[in-house]
Amino acid sequence: MQGIRNPTVLWQEIRTQGYPGMVRMIECYLVRLYQRLKGLTIQQRERFLQTALTFKAPTIRHLTAWLQRTSPQLTAEQARSLTHLSVLSPEIHEARHFALAFRRLLKKRLHAQFPTW
Repeated sequence: MQGIRNPTVLWQEIRTQGYPGMVRMIECYLVRLYQRLKGLTIQQRERFLQTALTFKAPTIRHLTAWLQRTSPQLTAEQARSLTHLSVLSPEIHEARHFALAFRRLLKKRLHAQFPTW
């Protein structure tokens, strides 16, 4: 990972660009980032960091709505966002699988399958 690693220096730099938050927010972000990168290979780190630079994370409300929609119901941008998130986090892919399965049970009124689901 290249660039500024000191949270205070980073905070001072982005504060001049209009960042309203405190240095503690930068420290927390960097801790989470380093934890996320810790178990990745160099190629995975590069892909993660590149995606992080070109991808704006959706709000929780948007993400939960997208996870419950079938592919034809998603816009191209929403589908791309879900693809990016699934690459970054396999748990997102799994959550989508379960959300769609549950949706199917409700839509088809398969009440008998609830206990096994």
